[in-house]
Amino acid sequence: MPRSVVAVVIAAVGALVVPAAAAPADAADDVGIRFDGSPGTAAPPSTLGGYLMTPFDPDSRDHTWVDSAEGPTGDVIFDSPMYHATVGSDWATWSHGYTGDVYQSSSSNETIILPQGTRAFYFYAEPDPFDYIDIVAQTADGTSSGDVIVNGRGGARYYGFYATSAEPLSFITISSSTDFAIGEFGIASGSTTDAAAQVLFVHGVTQSYTDDTLFAGLRGPLRDTYGAQLVNSFEYYQDKGDDTGSGCDPEAAGQAVPPTPDPAVGMPYDASQNGALCDSQGDIGQNAVRLDHEVQRLYHAHGDRPVILMGYSMGGETIRSMLAYSTYAGDGVAETMVDSVLLMHGVEQGSWIAGASGIADLPLAGGAISDLIGKIAPNPGRPAVREFSPSGDYMRWLASHSDRLPDIPMYNTWGDERVYMHSCALYLFCHDTFMSSEGDVILQPGTDDPTEIPSGGGHRFLPGGSSATRWQWAETQKLYWDPTVDDKMTLLMIDLVKSPIFHSNYPHTQDELTVNDCQTGEPVKETTELLRVVTARMEGTTYTCAP
Repeated sequence: MPRSVVAVVIAAVGALVVPAAAAPADAADDVGIRFDGSPGTAAPPSTLGGYLMTPFDPDSRDHTWVDSAEGPTGDVIFDSPMYHATVGSDWATWSHGYTGDVYQSSSSNETIILPQGTRAFYFYAEPDPFDYIDIVAQTADGTSSGDVIVNGRGGARYYGFYATSAEPLSFITISSSTDFAIGEFGIASGSTTDAAAQVLFVHGVTQSYTDDTLFAGLRGPLRDTYGAQLVNSFEYYQDKGDDTGSGCDPEAAGQAVPPTPDPAVGMPYDASQNGALCDSQGDIGQNAVRLDHEVQRLYHAHGDRPVILMGYSMGGETIRSMLAYSTYAGDGVAETMVDSVLLMHGVEQGSWIAGASGIADLPLAGGAISDLIGKIAPNPGRPAVREFSPSGDYMRWLASHSDRLPDIPMYNTWGDERVYMHSCALYLFCHDTFMSSEGDVILQPGTDDPTEIPSGGGHRFLPGGSSATRWQWAETQKLYWDPTVDDKMTLLMIDLVKSPIFHSNYPHTQDELTVNDCQTGEPVKETTELLRVVTARMEGTTYTCAP
């Protein structure tokens, strides 16, 4: 289908196209350390934030004032003495049948200092009065439980905190309007698993690294299995996740200007808009170098575990840029610190929609098309959009420097919305004629070769062809256009943009898609297939595909 028809499709259904779901308003508060109070008064679950928790052994000391509690990874220190008691003996009630050790405060505030390297910690708290009292817990970085109303008559409640970055938990301050008891401790330290690798997700343009709704069916199970420490999200320079609602957080890591590319590599980059912006539309060249440095940091921070890079949309182009940059710079990152690559609807060969000028040149431009720029296309004045252009300097550099990508496993998913014209003669003899594959509409199919740049761009990617460790999955859907009942293609347009394959829908609809298993060829849920591949890499093995 020619580009003009795609433009008509988008122009006519502008009201149906919505931006990807935004991160919750408080998502930024979750970064680094997160709170989980969901068990309430129920017994503690075995995991917290993906970490396998170890409960504390019974405290054999006499019932007296103590300044610490011995745990499996070291002592928990109390900043002021607490009275060691036992539920049912010298502390009347608790919850969920617990009858073990608790520690009563002598005031309305208590700080507990955690063992070095603590990744997750939970405790229960209950006020001394038989009344409903607010008890608040807060970590060193300001992450708070908020006001939790606790019933002093058998209503001890769960407070859990866990780290999602390399920075561990250090201390927790518990505050109330009265004295209270804490107890029933559980802790996790170090890595969540003996995994052979770790995951770093690289999100798309205008998205936020704090948005856990993106590919939740894929990233959620990985985080639950391997823990938040080993399943991370990349924070771009000028990331949208740095937006506080009243401007960009100047202390956020994403506001630190990244290193410029090594001039010997010749990578184009645009530093003209460096500064206090937070929209995830900054220069891809600088972010590729930032990604190179982040892979190095994670590799060394987590016991020399190589990194599985997973990228969507702009994330795909950023990952490919990092691989090309690393191989030409000779820094060894792509070859030795990257385990494998999984690209999902990545901007591999550019997008026809890149830049306001590209849209303006299309037939029927203006009006609805212009209105859509802010919905399905990023800001045409920002560097990232220009670097999506198939005819731009950046994409040409990327193609010319993709001739020696590292010999690592590479996987890719691409949308394949196929349009057929349905026609009948005398209402009796009907047939369907293939017209075109529209990719995921925003990204055309393109070619498998990363050194090529089709004029309309593309998002296929399979360097060297299919092999046991290189594969791509087409998400094929047939759409039918009957010109006798849909002469203006209105119904076809609606079908295209409502499809779960459509680029803007895909991060939230991946669970709905079916692909063919790369071993057996049998239909399988896409998230199931990708989890098979990624989990195998995390376990140090390979889900071997069969070309």
